[in-house]
Amino acid sequence: MMNIKIVVSLIISSILGFGPIVHAQQAKKVFRVGVLSPRLRIEIRDETFRKGLRDLGYIEGQNIIIEWRFAE
Repeated sequence: MMNIKIVVSLIISSILGFGPIVHAQQAKKVFRVGVLSPRLRIEIRDETFRKGLRDLGYIEGQNIIIEWRFAE
């Protein structure tokens, strides 16, 4: 009688323990681009750079971060 309880307990715990395994969703890769500029602020050509990245599928704040550094 005791052996049957042990076997049943092992079977139930293995079913519950190894039941549906849930995998966590992988985080999206976020690329970081550093821009060093001799200018003092963002200009038209910088907006063109951003537009070119958007055309390639990189959206600022979603899958790319642009860090701007200017001469001061």
